[in-house]
Amino acid sequence: MRKRNQMPFNSWLQLGRFVVQATALVITVVGAYALIKGMGVPKWAFYTIVIMGGMFFCGWLCPFGTIQEWLYHVGQSTIGYSLKIPPRIDRLLSYSRYLVLIVLGVFAIEIYEPRLAFSGYFSGKSAEVGAYAMLGGFLLLALFMERPFCRYLCGFGAHYGLLSIIRLFSVKRDSAKCVKCKKCDARCLMGVRVSSTAVVRHPHCINCFKCISTCPVSGALAYGMAFPRLPDVVRRKPGLPL
Repeated sequence: MRKRNQMPFNSWLQLGRFVVQATALVITVVGAYALIKGMGVPKWAFYTIVIMGGMFFCGWLCPFGTIQEWLYHVGQSTIGYSLKIPPRIDRLLSYSRYLVLIVLGVFAIEIYEPRLAFSGYFSGKSAEVGAYAMLGGFLLLALFMERPFCRYLCGFGAHYGLLSIIRLFSVKRDSAKCVKCKKCDARCLMGVRVSSTAVVRHPHCINCFKCISTCPVSGALAYGMAFPRLPDVVRRKPGLPL
C-alpha cells in the first residue's frame, strides 16, 4: 500500500507564515488594529521577544511588509522584471533607514512613516498626503524589488533590528552539512548572507525562514538556541552594510 505524499516541514513552515501574515493583514483592514493597539502592549514585552527570538513582527505580522512581499510575487508572475540596485548605491540606501531612525527619534515624525500610515488608513485615522504618496511609491516599487521599504527606510526595523543582534534564538548553519550552494543567500528577503556564518545575527534578518525552506540539505539550516558571539554578526550581500 502506497504512502500518501506528505507535505515537508519547510512547506508547512511557509504555509503557517502565510496564514499568520494574512490574519494580521485582515485584522488591520477591518480596523481591529486600533483596538489591539489600544490594549497597550507593554514595550518591555516586545523588547523581550526581540531579544529572545529576533524580528518576528517584521517577518510575520507587519501588514506593510506583507503587502510588499505579495506585490513582488505578483510583479514576478506578471511583469517578470526584477530591479537590481548597483552595490554602491544599495550600500548608501541601506544606511538610510538608520538616518530615518534618528529623525523619527529626534523629531517624532511618525506620520511620515508609510508603515504607520498604512495601519492608520484602515483604522480610521487621518494622515498627511506625503505619507500616502510615500506608501504608494514603495508599493509600486515592491512590484520589482523585495521589501524595498523594509530594506531602506523602516526606522522601526532599524531600531529593533539592532537590538535583535543579541537574540538568544536564531537561524544556525551546520558547516558540515552545508554544500555552499548559496541558495539561502539568493532567497533571503532582506539580502543577508546566510551562507557565510554559523549563526545569523544580522539586524536586517526578519525571521522569514526562507533560507531554511530553500536549503536543499536537511538539517543544514535550522532555527534554535544560539548564544551571542561577536564573530556571528554577518554581512549582507557584497556591497551591502550591516
